[in-house]
Amino acid sequence: MSRETIEAMISRVMCSNIKLLKRGINDYIVDVPFYFDDGDALKIILKSNADGTWNLSDEGHTLMYLSYNNFKISTNSQRRKLFDKILLTHLIKDNDCCLTMERINSDEVANAVFSFVQGLIRVSDLTYWKKETVKSAFWDNFKSMLSGAAGGRTTEFDFTYPNMSNYPVDCRLITKRSPIHIYAAGNENKTNEATISIYYFEKNQVLFPNWVVFHSDGNITRKASDKIADVADKTFSSLEASAELLPKFVEKYEGAA
Repeated sequence: MSRETIEAMISRVMCSNIKLLKRGINDYIVDVPFYFDDGDALKIILKSNADGTWNLSDEGHTLMYLSYNNFKISTNSQRRKLFDKILLTHLIKDNDCCLTMERINSDEVANAVFSFVQGLIRVSDLTYWKKETVKSAFWDNFKSMLSGAAGGRTTEFDFTYPNMSNYPVDCRLITKRSPIHIYAAGNENKTNEATISIYYFEKNQVLFPNWVVFHSDGNITRKASDKIADVADKTFSSLEASAELLPKFVEKYEGAA
C-alpha cells in the first residue's frame, strides 16, 4: 500500500489533512494536528513490517512528557490503574515506557492511528491529576452554569451514545429542534479530546450542533483553540460569557426550526 493511499485513509478518518513524512527505509512520522499542553507535538511513528502489517510507536515521547511534569506512574497506584485502563481501551501496549500498537493490518491503519492519537492524549491528560482542584472547579461551574442557562431544558452530563463510549459529550442539551453537544474545554488536553470527539461524530453522521465553552484561565495554546474552532459550530470564550450568551443562542437555534 502506497504512502499516498495511507495518507488519504488516515485523513478521511481523522477529518483532517494528515501527512506521512518519510524518516527511514520503512518508517514514517505521522504529522497530526494535536499537541501537548506545552505546545509540543504528539510523536507518532508508523513502521511497516516484512509481513505487510504495521506498527505504531511514540518512541517513549509521551511518558517522557509526563516525567517532565514530575508525574510518575507507580506500580499498583490509582494512577497506574487508570493508565492501564486507557491503554487497554485503545489497544496500546507499554513496552518499557514506549507506547506501541503492533501488527496492524493495512486496512485498519487509519482507525489505529485515530485510536492511538486519542490514547496518547488521554495518557498525557494524567498530568492534570496535580491540578485536580482547579479542574474540578471548572467542571462544577460548567455544570452549574449550563443547568441555569438551559432555562428548564434537559441537560445530560457525561453523555455517551451506544457503542461510542470512548467519545463522551460533556453536556447534551435537549432542545425543541435537536440536541446540542456542549464541551467544557478546561485545559489543552480536554480541548484536544473534544476536537477528536467532534471529528468522530461527523465521520459517523451524528450531525448535531457542537458548542465549546473555554476556560479563560485554562492555559490552552493557540494551536488547540484554533483547531477546535475550525470544527465547532459555536465557541464561548469563558463561563461568564456563555452564562450570558448561551440562552440567547439556544432560543435563536430553536426559533430557526
